[in-house]
Amino acid sequence: MDIRQLKVIQTVCKTGSVTETARMLHVSQPAISKTVRQVEEETGLTLFENIQGRIFPTEQAHSLLPVQPALPT
Repeated sequence: MDIRQLKVIQTVCKTGSVTETARMLHVSQPAISKTVRQVEEETGLTLFENIQGRIFPTEQAHSLLPVQPALPT
């Protein structure tokens, strides 16, 4: 997996939308879908679940993403 693929997965997790991710990253929706499929095939992980037309990241998807440091309160 390369940095571009990781960025795609991270953005899909944030937006919950392949279409919104494509818009934000200035690429086509099919390119985002293909990237997600490639990462799933390469890693053997299921990264997203489709529930009533929305996609939700699985725990496996979260395990790929860098941990965000907590902000001080």
